[in-house]
Amino acid sequence: MEQQVLSHYKKFRYAGHPAQAALRAAKTQAAFVELEEQGWARLVSKADDWANVAEVYGEGFELLSFRTQQNFREDIEKEGVWGICTELYDPLKEEWWPLDSCWGYFFPYKNHEDPLVNFAVIDHMAIALLAFNVLAQLSLSQLLLTRTDQ
Repeated sequence: MEQQVLSHYKKFRYAGHPAQAALRAAKTQAAFVELEEQGWARLVSKADDWANVAEVYGEGFELLSFRTQQNFREDIEKEGVWGICTELYDPLKEEWWPLDSCWGYFFPYKNHEDPLVNFAVIDHMAIALLAFNVLAQLSLSQLLLTRTDQ
C-alpha cells in the first residue's frame, strides 16, 4: 500500500494541496481503494432531483443579473446537480448501507467522485473507513463474547 500512498501523495501535492493535507488524503484514499476492491465500501453519485438553484449557487444568487441567473439555471438543467453517497456492504442482508452523503455538486465537477477534483470526497472515504473499523471491532467483540460464553 505504501506505493499507492506515495502515488496519491504526489498527485495531491501537484494539485496544490499542502504536504500534511496531501499525506492524510493519500493515506485515506489508498486505504479506501483497498476496502473498495474487497467489495466493502463504495462511493455512488446520484442525481439531486430536489436541488434548489439558488441554494446550489450559494449566497448572493439573488444579487446576480437576470442573464447570469438564467445562464446558471441552464447549466444546471444541462449538467444536473449531484450528490455523493458513501456506502458500506452488509453481507448478512446482502445490501448496501448508506453512511453519509453530500448534495449540491454541479457542473464544475466533471467527476464528482475524484478527490483531486472534489477534495470533500476524502472526508467521505474517511467516514467509510471509520465505520468499517468500528463494525469490524464490534464483530470481533461479538465473536470473543460468544467464545467465552461456551
